[in-house]
Amino acid sequence: MERQLAHFGNQRASFAKYIDRNNLALKRLLLLDWTNLFETMPYPPATGQYALYSIDELMAHLNHTVHKVTTLPMTSVGSLFVSSDEDHPVNICVEYYDTGIYNRTTKDIQFDQTRRKVCHDIGINDTDNYNLNPTIPELMRGEAGALVRLIHLQVEFAVDSIHVDMEKPDISPRCFHIQGKILFDNSDINGQMPVRLESDVLEMVCTLNGAVTSRSDVSAFVLCSFSILFTSLSLVFCLCSVVKSVSLCCKTRKYIKTKFDTPLSLSEQLEIINARELVTMVGDAIMLTGLILYIVLNSRVMSSSSFLYDLCGVLLGSSFILICFGALHFLSFNKGFHILFDVMENSLLPVFRFLVCAAILFIAFALCGWMVMGPYHIKFTSIFSTFRCLFGLIAGDEIYVTLAAIEDEFSFPWWFCAVFVTLYITIFTIVALNILIAIFTASYDSIKNKTKRDRVKSNLIRFIDE
Repeated sequence: MERQLAHFGNQRASFAKYIDRNNLALKRLLLLDWTNLFETMPYPPATGQYALYSIDELMAHLNHTVHKVTTLPMTSVGSLFVSSDEDHPVNICVEYYDTGIYNRTTKDIQFDQTRRKVCHDIGINDTDNYNLNPTIPELMRGEAGALVRLIHLQVEFAVDSIHVDMEKPDISPRCFHIQGKILFDNSDINGQMPVRLESDVLEMVCTLNGAVTSRSDVSAFVLCSFSILFTSLSLVFCLCSVVKSVSLCCKTRKYIKTKFDTPLSLSEQLEIINARELVTMVGDAIMLTGLILYIVLNSRVMSSSSFLYDLCGVLLGSSFILICFGALHFLSFNKGFHILFDVMENSLLPVFRFLVCAAILFIAFALCGWMVMGPYHIKFTSIFSTFRCLFGLIAGDEIYVTLAAIEDEFSFPWWFCAVFVTLYITIFTIVALNILIAIFTASYDSIKNKTKRDRVKSNLIRFIDE
């Protein structure tokens, strides 16, 4: 099983690496003045946002993009081919407001919020206006009180990318259909127009010298088949064990009710029905689903998207975690390891209550930090980045960077950030974590000091002793 997961992980990493570098190549080829400074990690940012600020820049970038798409096969060092109509390889869509007039004398604004969208296929020899009506400069210029009406300008294109591993000829080639989109986003109309390239990658079925599969595909299929066989056997055994334990629980509950005239409690019923076998059974079922999906993707009998590869990875990875949790049950037969399971079981309810209270405080801090410091701090610009920042502070993220990210020192946001971070660190890393440790310590001490004489035998244990 581990070998199967390692094989899929290596294949997935190779796929992700190729797609990422292919996407960077498209950005470098199609976006004007794109540099490697924009290719670093998003935090800390090495440069400002890739954006436009003038009509001339917009038209220059648009003309550059259209020209580069049509010449991709001749300029790219990779195997890229325009897969759409060669005479009209680019499609431009313009979304804009209908009308907008500002009267500078009366300060009155006449604005029609009706949105219109115009799309046009662009040929190789089309002019700079691209037969759009109204033209892009007309939508952008503010002459005679006219408001800027352009919302989105979108350039769409389709490219086929071929990946052949020359060092490993026994590996089948991989063919991808890339549906690209370059979006000029002017929805905020604030003087800055961000530009971004998005691509949707779809793997296509292609052959190598007339054959769809290769030796590496056959070996992967054999390995996956063995994994499916062993996982199926494990699922069948766990299912039989669970069915028998449920049947035994029903009979025992009925017998205890008749003999002792007391019902069998839920905890006593769970002693008969092993929850770890249920966890293992669920893990096996998810693993089987992931393995079948992997065979379908690896056989290349149909086109597949990156989402299916992500889904397959989630299924295989999460199921392996569940299976390992179930496998820990065998360690519990050793007295030295059994204490771990006793502590976890005894502290489950207190830990759950603690996590509920901590989650409420965490959400409160996140909303407060986002609302107050969002306009001033890069780590609090969105609610999701705020969650990541606060969770990182618990895990030991750099506190100085968080405090120094606000440039205007000794201002109100700067002082609020200092107090906010200090209070948050005090509550969550000093108080909360020590309380959590104390819960587990108390559970461990109570189990350690408990002897067999102190334990009150349940009806089920008395019945077994008899």
